[in-house]
Amino acid sequence: MKRVLWIPMGIIVVLFIVFSAWKIRMHFCIEKKRIEIPKFTIPEEAIAEIRAKLEDRILDVETLTDKLKDSRMLLVGESHLQHEVIEYFLNILDRLPDERLVLNLELPSSIQRHIEAYMESGNEHHLDTMKTTRGCLPYQKIIRWSYRNRERVEKVFAMDEPLAQMQFNRRYLCTDTRNETMKKALYRAYRDFPDARIIAYAGQMHMLKSGRYKFDIKNRTPAGSRLIHSDIPEDDIRVVMIDGEDGFPLSPAWNGKMGAMEMFGEFARLPFTYFYTYPVYRVTHAQELFDFYVNVGKTTKIER
Repeated sequence: MKRVLWIPMGIIVVLFIVFSAWKIRMHFCIEKKRIEIPKFTIPEEAIAEIRAKLEDRILDVETLTDKLKDSRMLLVGESHLQHEVIEYFLNILDRLPDERLVLNLELPSSIQRHIEAYMESGNEHHLDTMKTTRGCLPYQKIIRWSYRNRERVEKVFAMDEPLAQMQFNRRYLCTDTRNETMKKALYRAYRDFPDARIIAYAGQMHMLKSGRYKFDIKNRTPAGSRLIHSDIPEDDIRVVMIDGEDGFPLSPAWNGKMGAMEMFGEFARLPFTYFYTYPVYRVTHAQELFDFYVNVGKTTKIER
């Protein structure tokens, strides 16, 4: 009897060893795809030259919104946990033409029913779930704005994966499916709401128009890039990044002003490293990643 019990136990041990070895191998294969970014400083003379060109070309929020009004899909990338970044995003929403909007947020899909309940009742109790759900970004202010403007907002979607699913994929399957999940959610919204403007709000890396981030592997292709390479017309999509003055290397070129740089003309060929110190692969110029970059000035952290 004891020998019979030992057989399945032995099989389980062997399978565990094989799985562990496979997981370790996959981990090292992925790590090989990551390159440490050397510390980078933009030369002062380069900043001074860009500052002089940018001085009278910084776009205020009204001008920026006017340039976005003809795009059916707006992808907005944020630097997380900053009050002023979210406020600027809401300023854009306020100034968009009065039409139907569908908002897609980097929130776990597990809280979708709570968002819908709040949008129906306005009861703050439903937003309390966001404080206790792991992996939930503090986007309550955006959802409250959506409720106040529910005559314009057709739907609010939580387009990200639940944290448990994301962790399982990364730890045990050595993969990441979040960008594909977000891309599918946005594509579905674009298809299902043909008369609405589709708006995504998420971390900057998810919204990039091209490249790969953190690791040079296919599953780190941003949701934005996946949409650009779908059958959605590229002219229908605009990408805006929003950050504070301490968040990116080129910030001093704004000379303390708040507003957007359009990646056009002389600014089209700026290196992407002027904006990101985070690993991004297979791109050279910032224009490949986004259409506008907004500096909101000093920011204050959102306490979670």
